[in-house]
Amino acid sequence: MRTAKVTLFIALLILLIPPSFAAVDWTEPALRLTGLGTGPKVRAVHQLKSMPDLNTRLRAALDGPYKLLALDVIAALRLSEFVAEMRDRAGLDESGFFYLTLNSFITPENQEEMYALYLTRLAEASGPPAAKVILLDTLGRVGVEIPIVELKKLLLTEPSPEVNSAAIAYLRLMIQRHGRAGLKPLVPLLLARKDLSRQRKEQILLLSSEMGGE
Repeated sequence: MRTAKVTLFIALLILLIPPSFAAVDWTEPALRLTGLGTGPKVRAVHQLKSMPDLNTRLRAALDGPYKLLALDVIAALRLSEFVAEMRDRAGLDESGFFYLTLNSFITPENQEEMYALYLTRLAEASGPPAAKVILLDTLGRVGVEIPIVELKKLLLTEPSPEVNSAAIAYLRLMIQRHGRAGLKPLVPLLLARKDLSRQRKEQILLLSSEMGGE
């Protein structure tokens, strides 16, 4: 009789567990992918890879509060089957985090295609500012040239202060790190602007001083 009661209690307990609980049990090993030593990370990767329905859970998480954690897992496990979906989602996502994850999948074989996509998305007037900031940072670090007409828009008429600041940072990288001397004439045009915030003005003055006041 007692055994029957215990069995019934367990059955009722299982029924009372929220359906979403099982859908997020991948988050515990996922959280161990960062901030710990090599051992815990290796065990976390092994545990995640052993989940037969992991991709289904991650795909569902991309539409919910665990989106960033799911993107961490996709990058850490090199789940290339998500690349096409992330490219599509990145164009609609306000945060820009899909682009950060996509960056980890760029290879010598696909970089031309990926950077062409980034340039196209950067030129879209409706693109979210946060995403454009990430795109500018990515393109600047690797030295991909933005068409001069588009770059002038980003530097001289871009309405978002954050995007404009990122464009100035891009210009500095291209001139100072990648040696694009042909972009130096843009600096005086920026200095002539009267509508810049103090922070952006300081960015331009720093670049001008690094160029020797050219």
